[in-house]
Amino acid sequence: MIPVLHFLLFLYLWWYFFYRRESRFTAFAMFLSVGVKVLAGLAVTSIYQSKYGGGDMHGYMRDAALFNDLFHQAPVSFLKLIFLGDDSGELVKETLMKSRIWFDSGYRLGYNDAQTVIRFHALLSLLSGLNLPVLLLWSNVLCMLGLWWMFITIIPVTSIS
Repeated sequence: MIPVLHFLLFLYLWWYFFYRRESRFTAFAMFLSVGVKVLAGLAVTSIYQSKYGGGDMHGYMRDAALFNDLFHQAPVSFLKLIFLGDDSGELVKETLMKSRIWFDSGYRLGYNDAQTVIRFHALLSLLSGLNLPVLLLWSNVLCMLGLWWMFITIIPVTSIS
């Protein structure tokens, strides 16, 4: 039932943002792009699962599941970790020690973008119940919105005629 509700919410947002504000062609192209990206994401994750026993997406999902458990055990600690980066507390330290990607994403110094992805999926897991198609749907919606916003920002600055 949860994937159906998320899909209906996605359809409403797609209609609101693109169909009402942009051309029908743009709305259809964005809808098709998100759909193709979700299907490709499902295909790639299934290939990685069958061939390698998992991949980055599975690591993000595993860590998001750990954070989801943390939310159910200690909601305040979860919110502090997600929004403030506060990793104090015994339960939080246990959760972080079990995580696969939180500390080891290949970036030892500087910004760790894996933590941002895990935070996003951990928050979304509270609404989706760790449903992979729903997580892929919203990740891809954010990706396509970001690309669209870059496009409508750059086009007026450059003259393509």
